[in-house]
Amino acid sequence: MRRAQDRPRGHAGDFETVEYLLAGRNGADPGSGGWYLDEHLLHAPIAQQQRNRTAHRARPISAALAGRPPGGHPVRILLIASGGAADLRTVDPGLLETGDVVVPNDGRGRPRPRAGHAAGATPAA
Repeated sequence: MRRAQDRPRGHAGDFETVEYLLAGRNGADPGSGGWYLDEHLLHAPIAQQQRNRTAHRARPISAALAGRPPGGHPVRILLIASGGAADLRTVDPGLLETGDVVVPNDGRGRPRPRAGHAAGATPAA
């Protein structure tokens, strides 16, 4: 959890820290004090809250993709301040069809096109 203390991107909750929490893998040296601290924090309620939040944000994306009628119009989705787009990565890629557009955004008005590239979806630039 050194990232949360060092704040390499300017704040404790940057997307790389969130990705670390979501993965739930302890990267500290086994048996060290840091390992035990990370292990505790990775299983703490705040880490579970991040996993719950990601699942919650994925539900409307899946619903929008699954709820279209057969042959319906392509779906356009904008993910604001999406970081690494963890919520999008939990969506079944089989729900995406050619013509769908997913725009993950970094929260500063800039798209993150690589994160939205899945199945037949077009990552917007």
